[in-house]
Amino acid sequence: MVCFEFRASAKAQHKVNRMVYDYRKGDFEGLRRALESINLCNLVRDSGNINLDWTEWKDAFMSAVSDYIPTKKIKGRNTPPWITGEIIHILRKKETARLKLRKSTANEQLHQKYKELRKKANALIQESREHYFGSLDSDLARRPKRFWSIFRLTNKSRSFPKCMSSCDLNGPGSQASTPRRIADLFNSYFASVFSVPLEDRGHPARPSPLDGPLFVDLQISVTEVLAYLRQLDVNKATGPDGIPFRLLKETAEQIAPSLTKLFNKSLRLGVVPGSSQTWS
Repeated sequence: MVCFEFRASAKAQHKVNRMVYDYRKGDFEGLRRALESINLCNLVRDSGNINLDWTEWKDAFMSAVSDYIPTKKIKGRNTPPWITGEIIHILRKKETARLKLRKSTANEQLHQKYKELRKKANALIQESREHYFGSLDSDLARRPKRFWSIFRLTNKSRSFPKCMSSCDLNGPGSQASTPRRIADLFNSYFASVFSVPLEDRGHPARPSPLDGPLFVDLQISVTEVLAYLRQLDVNKATGPDGIPFRLLKETAEQIAPSLTKLFNKSLRLGVVPGSSQTWS
């Protein structure tokens, strides 16, 4: 069995200041009208560089978004998920006792009460934290979002933690401090959780690489793209393009034709927009 230890910052509660879209004040009808007037399909050419098409499409889309959907700054603390309502209640009582103690340092009864509350809070936090990390393994397949949310606690950039270690119940674990080694640890972990080969689960084996694009004759319809856009889960995190799912879902009818054209061009050329990756 393999488990992970996230070093250094898992206990931290750093301040979080970030800009988010204020959907409640947004003018989605105005955004839809603006996208219709742009005619995004004209930005995806029948031939030429698909990366240029994608860049122009995204710039036009996000420019319209900035005109109709305002942003706001979120301030606060990134509270760890193992901090329960009971713990918050105890922490507030402890803070109240601490403030009173500052005004009356000679009050032995108040000092004793503060020490008891602090001890109780620390014990509850430790117990809850150990239970949370202990349940990540068994909960991964059913709730993967819960596992990945731990990265929000690792650093302000929300990227890979700087240091990780694995622990093996049958012997010493491994440590990693570089992106490649951290990725290797993740690979070992997922291999231990999902140990059944894909072919044993009823999935067909991966085809052998062929010369040229595999999907040259495949065509995606606007109806299919529109259906997928409408089914997007707005609570999911954004992808590498940084476009929130809420915006894609709200403007599904306006962007589906141009995205369909972009997807079909990608399949025809065998190139993934925004990267140098090719289908093989």
